[in-house]
Amino acid sequence: MTSVLLAVIFFSDREELSLARHLMVIADIAVSSALVLMKILPGVPGHFTVYEYAALALWCAAGLGFNLETGKRRKLENRN
Repeated sequence: MTSVLLAVIFFSDREELSLARHLMVIADIAVSSALVLMKILPGVPGHFTVYEYAALALWCAAGLGFNLETGKRRKLENRN
């Protein structure tokens, strides 16, 4: 779900789109976002359990850590 959302955003930013493709990108983003929200929002049938929320938190923390580390490396490489 999130990979589709990210791919749509990435590729839509890379080229000029016709009106039809632009509308398709907007629809894809809306559907992907809705699917993500359905899993995250409590009270919605099929939402995450406590353990899945813990796994999501760990996954996000790991991604943030990797992103921060990569950013530090890029800054150091740009100085040289």
